[in-house]
Amino acid sequence: MLGFEKIMEMLSHTNYTIKDSDVDAVILNCGETGSGKSTFDIVMGIYYEEVLNKRPFTLVNTVFAPKQFQTRLSQAERYSFITGDEGIELFFSRNAMTGANKKLAKSMAQTRAGKNYLILVNIPDIRMVEGYIKTGGATAIVRTKTMWCPEANDGKGKYMKGYVDIYNYPDIQNIKMEYGKPVEWGQPSFADTFPDVRTFRPELGKEYFKLSTGNKALNRQTDLDNWDKKPAKPKEIKKELEIDHFIWQSRKGRKKIPYEKLASLVKRKFNRTITDAGCKYKFDNYAQ
Repeated sequence: MLGFEKIMEMLSHTNYTIKDSDVDAVILNCGETGSGKSTFDIVMGIYYEEVLNKRPFTLVNTVFAPKQFQTRLSQAERYSFITGDEGIELFFSRNAMTGANKKLAKSMAQTRAGKNYLILVNIPDIRMVEGYIKTGGATAIVRTKTMWCPEANDGKGKYMKGYVDIYNYPDIQNIKMEYGKPVEWGQPSFADTFPDVRTFRPELGKEYFKLSTGNKALNRQTDLDNWDKKPAKPKEIKKELEIDHFIWQSRKGRKKIPYEKLASLVKRKFNRTITDAGCKYKFDNYAQ
């Protein structure tokens, strides 16, 4: 494979640790949208399953929604490579620990004994899982990214995918997240490149595209509606998640809509009365 040498070395060490220490490993892929997170996942899966564990790699353990994710955590074979694509990220944040969130957290804790999974989760914004990282849940942080390549496009230059920074533990501590400021990524453990899966395994690229476009939106909506079947009012849980995410999106980055205006917007959009202080509390606790 082009590049990927340092990543292969890391995966080999991870594979040994998983089997020797009888633990799972959780890697969070926090690259920006369109930076090749899903491509990276597939390349990792191919190497981990086919090279290290000598068995075919398929997308059976690639899931797009919380309920699917929990199912694979309980049913996948030992030593499996499991990928949770975007859509499960809300259930790693601690925003108003709903019954749904507690279920998934409990499932993650239970898999620590006897399953020996390598779990890779795609997250669009690392701040959504700050609390999970702080409690030592992540084995490594991956940041896929695009880079400007002046020689590409016949010398006209072009932003290219296929670049990644890896933060192993304890270098995860180099990543700084402060309230109201952009994430400071700090020095990674190492940087590497990875190939486009469409160039050497086009059938997997096509299958992934079909899965993601055909089922992702439907699965996410279904899970938000049906994730917690207790008499805990799943529609209310869904609304709380939507409100929390709406407040986060409205305050992060350069937008920073004032809290008093946010309270008015929440009332208009969700028919929910909330104070300025309530908006601030939700924002402050969304990624913790």
